[in-house]
Amino acid sequence: MRILVTGASGYVGSHVVAALVGSGHSVRGLVRSPEKARRVLARHGSPEHEVVQGDMTDRAVVAEAIDGCDAVVHTAAVVALDRAGAAAAADTNQRGAEVVLGEAGRADVDVVVHLSSAAVFSLTDGAPITEATPLTRAAGGYAASKVAIERFVRGMQAAGAPLTLLYPVGIYGGAPVEVDQTHEALAYWVNDATLNTSSGINVVDVRDVAEAAVRCVEQTVIDERLVLSAGFVPWAEMGGLLDELVQGAVPRIRIPGRVLRGMGRAVDRVPALGKPVAFPLTHEAMTYATKNVVTDGARATQVLDLEYRPVRSTLHDALRWLAREGHLDRDWPGLVEPAHPPAG
Repeated sequence: MRILVTGASGYVGSHVVAALVGSGHSVRGLVRSPEKARRVLARHGSPEHEVVQGDMTDRAVVAEAIDGCDAVVHTAAVVALDRAGAAAAADTNQRGAEVVLGEAGRADVDVVVHLSSAAVFSLTDGAPITEATPLTRAAGGYAASKVAIERFVRGMQAAGAPLTLLYPVGIYGGAPVEVDQTHEALAYWVNDATLNTSSGINVVDVRDVAEAAVRCVEQTVIDERLVLSAGFVPWAEMGGLLDELVQGAVPRIRIPGRVLRGMGRAVDRVPALGKPVAFPLTHEAMTYATKNVVTDGARATQVLDLEYRPVRSTLHDALRWLAREGHLDRDWPGLVEPAHPPAG
């Protein structure tokens, strides 16, 4: 099959490309920078791919990119958890989804896989999140932009478009393109302080997200909505888990969730207040961090016959990458990579 991957030079998109190529498919990438795409995909051992240069909001470019493809995997998105970037992210993401998914429908491809986010679901009742959880009523920001796109995509599904939606939680592991917000936060927990607060974090490996997309394409999975989550780590347990992974004692600090959310509101009003902190200290980010609930990814394992990597393994891989790229302040014995790969 020939498959178009939007955002092919991004963290998730590049892993989707690698997984598709590994399964024998031909991939075309829609990217803004072919040079970046070649550099990023080379890390996966597959630098030479057909690319179309352009933006996902450009209808003519998107139509050209989709022409001749059997399927589309839409991963391109702008992530912005701060108020300053929220409006631009909302506009770009919504227009991009409407253009890409609309043109895919007109091209009559076999299947379209849309990478959404578990952030579209409500956290209000404290029950585990599943595919049946109501959408959040967030008034603005990243989640609101994702919900607007969600309603558009669900409308296309209801109209008969061959669409499946995937909802990954916090994505770690693999080889990031750069230090994104999730890996930036992980580095902060090890370098500066692991926050002991309310709630916890849901984790899924980027390679499992990519594999889920591949299986949707290969099995022509349509009219589905699948949450992708390997497990939940309470913040009260995160420090101990990191201690085990790095084989040392990471710093810890206890801050009530309401205090972190208040700090986020202050940073939203005066962004300079958040500059000393190397993670997105915004009200929206802190709401996710301190009110998050268990997200249940079991249905995807049944529909796609998918087996998630253990959370410990995913976080260990992410920490090793951070260490290798020089983003940790000291050497940790648990992150020293073997000089030679183990036999067998």
